[in-house]
Amino acid sequence: MNRNDKKIFSFQQVLLKILAIIYRLSDEIVGLHGVRHPVTSADISAVIPQPSFEESTRDGFGVGAVDSFDAEITQWQIVHQIPVGKNSANILPTDLSSAVAIYKEMLL
Repeated sequence: MNRNDKKIFSFQQVLLKILAIIYRLSDEIVGLHGVRHPVTSADISAVIPQPSFEESTRDGFGVGAVDSFDAEITQWQIVHQIPVGKNSANILPTDLSSAVAIYKEMLL
């Protein structure tokens, strides 16, 4: 095979080659003071939820901030509502007086 010949590998073949040479790093326990750009090796959950009640149905608001340094806006019009974690790229506010309400989806 010369350098102009190309060999085609399937996804499965490539995956097996990669998995054959990588390995999991060992876990390390660090205090909060030693954490910078953390990656957890397992899911983290609270032992006791704090607070123990649903404190808010709103997670926040997205506002139009382009060229807003000198703006003196005191009220915004809510133009959309989106749940936390949903893609909002197409509905971000474009003018300074518009906002998007970001809400938590409630499990009942």
